[in-house]
Amino acid sequence: MADQINRKSKEVWEKFLKIQPEANLMFPDENLIKIFSNRYVEVPKPPAKLLDHGFGSGNNLIFFATKGYECYGLEIAEDLIRVTNEKFEKLNLKVDIKEIIEDSFDYEDNFFNIIVSWNVIHYLGTREKVMKIIDEFYRILKPYGVLILSTLHPDNALFNRFEAIGDNSYKIVEDSPYDNRKGLIMYATKNKNELKDLFLKFSTVKLGFYSNDLFLPERINSARLIYAIK
Repeated sequence: MADQINRKSKEVWEKFLKIQPEANLMFPDENLIKIFSNRYVEVPKPPAKLLDHGFGSGNNLIFFATKGYECYGLEIAEDLIRVTNEKFEKLNLKVDIKEIIEDSFDYEDNFFNIIVSWNVIHYLGTREKVMKIIDEFYRILKPYGVLILSTLHPDNALFNRFEAIGDNSYKIVEDSPYDNRKGLIMYATKNKNELKDLFLKFSTVKLGFYSNDLFLPERINSARLIYAIK
């Protein structure tokens, strides 16, 4: 099933900007702006090494680079990698981007001060794959390095399109006029403590939450947040 999940995910994200061209704007997620203000949690300051895991159209990665972070990015879709590289060249900013090929990352142990994985890990589809990636995050973070992560909250509208297939894995079985994600397999925990237990290796783990409901119930975007220190 792992190969099937990878193929379908790559297919979806290769078409992402064609279906959602508004995502190609250069606005970072406002929740990340707040987190990186250091008013809520402590985040290492620039020029710390930062990895954006699954950076999408690069909007958040650009924000990190303009703040002075030494930026690295991982993404599964070649088109998103191309678009993001073009944005960085246009802005004369530096970034080191790699394509996600396997469940392990081509970085040394204890390499990054910060890893951001924003609305990504649920696309891995299974608990086994999620745990492998969390183990990789832990491996490549420096001691006292920080992981900032978001993933699906049960209030997210995607849950209305899910069919449970076991062990917190779900298949998207309903179409939507807003995306092409039907057929994707996702991993999501409804219980927040079950999510927190995935990060037991870390010395400190804090949970957060946000929700956006902009007049379209079918597009409610609710996410759980993880702040973890190695």
